[in-house]
Amino acid sequence: MPWGTLTVNILGCFLLGLLMGMGERYTTFSKEIFLMLTVGLCGSFTTFSTFASDFFRLNNAGQLGMAVVYLTISIVLGFLLFGVGRCVIVR
Repeated sequence: MPWGTLTVNILGCFLLGLLMGMGERYTTFSKEIFLMLTVGLCGSFTTFSTFASDFFRLNNAGQLGMAVVYLTISIVLGFLLFGVGRCVIVR
């Protein structure tokens, strides 16, 4: 299991959720700062290409079950932690 990529990507989703919540709640962010933090910081912190590479590496190594578990955990936890991060700020 590629724990490093999984950890970075779900933490990035949580951070993006926090930032999106802050953008919704507070109007003090300039558009440029908001884009720098969301697209720049979160986009450079997380890595979809490595996620895809890890999935195919597991599959090519004959570990299709582990690849599907990795795919599922990444997507479910990513969406869940994005929502949690956003709710922490918006509520």
